[in-house]
Amino acid sequence: MSGAGIDPGERAEVLLLRAEELLASEGPESLDEAVLALEGAQDAAGGSGVDPALRARIDERLAETRARRDGEEPGSGSG
Repeated sequence: MSGAGIDPGERAEVLLLRAEELLASEGPESLDEAVLALEGAQDAAGGSGVDPALRARIDERLAETRARRDGEEPGSGSG
């Protein structure tokens, strides 16, 4: 599925929700897949016209998820 024609903010929100679903599922690859979804959300949210609060939420969730995946305490990584 192509992202062409989809509002970047909406795409970022959809990817953020996908990441949240993956994290809730706690499957064996869920953390890796959630990181990928969040990286996609971060990329989509990098465009103009996207709410800065959404960008901040994505950045924070991505940092938390990477730390969890890598076995670090949240906030202790170099980010």
